[in-house]
Amino acid sequence: MALFQIDFDYTIDNSISIGDVAYYCNTTPDGMCIEDPQKIGTITGYGTHHIVVDTTIAASITIGAFIFFSKPIQVEETSLKGYYADVTFENSKTTPIELFAISSELALSSK
Repeated sequence: MALFQIDFDYTIDNSISIGDVAYYCNTTPDGMCIEDPQKIGTITGYGTHHIVVDTTIAASITIGAFIFFSKPIQVEETSLKGYYADVTFENSKTTPIELFAISSELALSSK
């Protein structure tokens, strides 16, 4: 693959990181994608008004295309940090009982 720089007329989002994956889709005049998003490649560098992408398809991106990025799943779904549960189970009966199951639900929230 080859490194390709994409320049923007505006400041790019500051949450971008090296290793993110860049995508694009061509749009209608009102900004709607007219096709499924296409992967450009992995971001290897960036500045306030450009990104550098490791790609072979950069020549097919048209001026005015909507370009966005996503984080690798390993970055967003790491181990649980900062939250815990301290649970106490009590039996109000006078006879012993058996606990069949304990479960919980976790959801990734915005960070």
